[in-house]
Amino acid sequence: MSDRFQTRDPALPIILLDMGRLSIMLSCIDAPHLKESGSLRDFIGDLHAATGGNQAVLPLLIDRFDQWPGFGSKKQDAELTTLWTAFDGKAPESDAAMKLKSYCSTQPWPLPETMVHALFDDPSFDAIAYLDWHNS
Repeated sequence: MSDRFQTRDPALPIILLDMGRLSIMLSCIDAPHLKESGSLRDFIGDLHAATGGNQAVLPLLIDRFDQWPGFGSKKQDAELTTLWTAFDGKAPESDAAMKLKSYCSTQPWPLPETMVHALFDDPSFDAIAYLDWHNS
């Protein structure tokens, strides 16, 4: 694996995760571990930066995290919203996608290396087709 992300446009310095890849990634993130380890704020900041602050990401984040014990309350949803909006207007870190990739590989239940590669390094990976197949 390379130490830099490949994108459809090699001139782009930062990868922007599309909604299909993001949906897969968020479905596999150990949200309770993020909260317990004190990493939730950093994770959301990296997610905000890697997606360019796309407002469509917040409802997906809340939906995916609501599946975990300890999430799903109005208070928790408000906390996620507050954390997300705290990064609006801030310059994104250039290594945000690299940090997300690292978390996917090192969380208590890491994603398989092939999935991490598909999500972050393979511009030909069709996340929407994968989701259609997986959910059929």
